[in-house]
Amino acid sequence: MMTSAAHSSEELEAKILRYENYVNDVLKKDLKFVLDRLDQVNLECVEYLNTKSIIETIIDNQITGNLKTKYDLGCNFYVTAKVPDTSMIIVKVGLGIFVELTLPEALDFIDTHVKKLEETADSLDKRVVKIRAYVKVTLQGLRELQGLSPSDCTQKYIDF
Repeated sequence: MMTSAAHSSEELEAKILRYENYVNDVLKKDLKFVLDRLDQVNLECVEYLNTKSIIETIIDNQITGNLKTKYDLGCNFYVTAKVPDTSMIIVKVGLGIFVELTLPEALDFIDTHVKKLEETADSLDKRVVKIRAYVKVTLQGLRELQGLSPSDCTQKYIDF
């Protein structure tokens, strides 16, 4: 027959294991997913802002044709491109769809789309803060269950 001290010790170990699994299997994965998505949104926002800058340069300098530029194919591998007509630009509008727009239309679209991306980034930032708060609270609970000092717990779960 099991004593109550041994039984409560097993319950405590099971509870600790559940909390550790929650941190590792749920919170850690959620945090990685949200941070990856936030990186994607920020990168997309930067790409649109770079495009906006190029469009504004074309408009400000009244470049109407025969624009010669370099385009990065990736890994800093550039090719020379010649643009015979700068009055229109092809813009990615989402879901793999590209639309040919006039420069003013493209600027309007980019401004609207960047605002939406910034709202999405703000929402993702708030989710990151919430997840990190859940991690902190869960680690505090683990620390109390295990009778550890804050530095012991931080060393064990340094990933966060």
